[in-house]
Amino acid sequence: MGSARGSETKTGIDNVLGVTLRQHLTPDPLLGRMNATFRFLLTGALAIGSALGGLVGQAAGVRMAVWAGAICLAGAFLPVFCSPVRTLRELPVATTPPRRASAASATEA
Repeated sequence: MGSARGSETKTGIDNVLGVTLRQHLTPDPLLGRMNATFRFLLTGALAIGSALGGLVGQAAGVRMAVWAGAICLAGAFLPVFCSPVRTLRELPVATTPPRRASAASATEA
């Protein structure tokens, strides 16, 4: 019971940190697109994982499906573990792309 609560707490903290990093690095005009893209990818992965789990469960049995899911979850930390994100101690400075002059401001000058 205690380990489940600890895992849920860690997942919540990881989610907040990940969203904070993405929002800090994304220019303001692209925040909506970035958030929509991540939601699409994450919910799409849930749907694909559910379908694959059902197929494995149907073909090889429920026990094999649970083991396959456990193996996939055990390796889920590897992309972040092998990336430079793991060693960040401060948020990097966000770079904003240079603003283009609009047609209205060009005619006013």
